[in-house]
Amino acid sequence: MIVIFLFNTPGEHIKGWMFNLSPTYEGLQTGLLQMFRILALLAMLSVIMAFNTKQQLISSFYFLASPFKYLGLEVERFAARLWLTLHYVESAQPSSKDGSLLEQLKVFGHVDTVKYENVSIQFEIPIFKVIDMAVIFALILVIVYMLIKTFT
Repeated sequence: MIVIFLFNTPGEHIKGWMFNLSPTYEGLQTGLLQMFRILALLAMLSVIMAFNTKQQLISSFYFLASPFKYLGLEVERFAARLWLTLHYVESAQPSSKDGSLLEQLKVFGHVDTVKYENVSIQFEIPIFKVIDMAVIFALILVIVYMLIKTFT
């Protein structure tokens, strides 16, 4: 990704490059910025996955996606698919004792017939505290400020 940004972003070329095609300072800056954004996203996702149970994760997605019911999104189906995906990933994870990496990857390609007995997911509606409301209010202020700054 950095290479793509380096050579495809217009700007001041980096001096001392031997070839006709030279990277730019702006491309380097943009590429590093995008790389750190992706790393921050992955870090946040790993923290969320580490500190929440599967039930809490599905409940939070259900709660956040529930306003989209009015746009035609079937939130219950989305939550069920999320549960099935997480369950499949958990059940198909090979252990490190299973041999080489190739053998471990082959496990993901084989889908065994699994019978699910009546699985029920209880959605817990989160209780907002004062700090939650303060953070939401601060985020709304930041978004409004950015929109005002963008359009003026």
